[in-house]
Amino acid sequence: MELSDHNTELKDVDPICKRKRYIKKCLEKNVYDQLVGIIIEYDYDFGGNLYKIIDTTDTILSIQALSDYEIVVCSVGNTLKILDINSNEYTSITHKNKGVFRTVISPYGYIITISYDSGTIDVWNKNNNCIMQILENTIMYCVTCLSDGRIVTVPCLSTGLTIWNPNNGKPEIEIKTDSSIQSIAALTDQLLVSGDSSGNVKIWDSMSGECKRTLVGHTSVITCIAVHPDGLIVSGSCDKTIKIWNHDGQCVNTLEGHNENVYNVSVLPNGMILSQSHNMLKMWNPLKGDCILSLEKNHIRSCTVLKNGLVACISDDNKIVVYY
Repeated sequence: MELSDHNTELKDVDPICKRKRYIKKCLEKNVYDQLVGIIIEYDYDFGGNLYKIIDTTDTILSIQALSDYEIVVCSVGNTLKILDINSNEYTSITHKNKGVFRTVISPYGYIITISYDSGTIDVWNKNNNCIMQILENTIMYCVTCLSDGRIVTVPCLSTGLTIWNPNNGKPEIEIKTDSSIQSIAALTDQLLVSGDSSGNVKIWDSMSGECKRTLVGHTSVITCIAVHPDGLIVSGSCDKTIKIWNHDGQCVNTLEGHNENVYNVSVLPNGMILSQSHNMLKMWNPLKGDCILSLEKNHIRSCTVLKNGLVACISDDNKIVVYY
């Protein structure tokens, strides 16, 4: 089937609109006792169905969810793009460098980007204006943001991370590590969690730089980290497994089923875990360890979960494929 056929067939399929109609219908029937469970189950139930395919001419490096229907597209070239997946329309932001490698959305709605070819960190406001530029002396590999707006970056091929003041663009804390960090995420208001090349997950105090705990269990590089709303830590690795860690740093589950390196882990709105390797998407119950859904899709470069539960993926041919 050609791409145009996909769009013709799927253009009227909007899982969010279907959801609203379903809830309204239940309300009219006055079945409130059953309604709560119905809404929760239907509202966030990811089924792996194809929503749409969006073709692009960009060499996409990564994507990041911005809102219910918007994603930030990071690519080679001097523009950063915000894509509305409903209308397929882009908002382009001129970038001073040759490309954007990764981005993260701050708690205040700012878009924070790291450059593809230089140690430049840019902070963009909601009007798509660059309001701050931070210069590092080397190319960045990872970026995340704490709840107070402080920016955390990891230099490429470096054993350490830097925490930046968002008001003046100056480094507050530089933390040195034994192994190079491959992934980072904000755990709490004050704590950071990282995954490194030695297969260790570490929890850091973002105020003092102290390593509070080391979680040992993976046998290869930690490629991705996510934090569950319940405080669970989710780590994916080149050992082809996902591990779930509790508040005390104990591994409560190991999820096995990928036949390749795990490159992305995300939390769906219903609390289920989405994991991605190069050829597969899987949805898991993090506590029971059950694989609820498995989608074999070749050449998935990366994926992101939108706030409404849609999942957008990049294929190696630079198509953006959206599932619900």
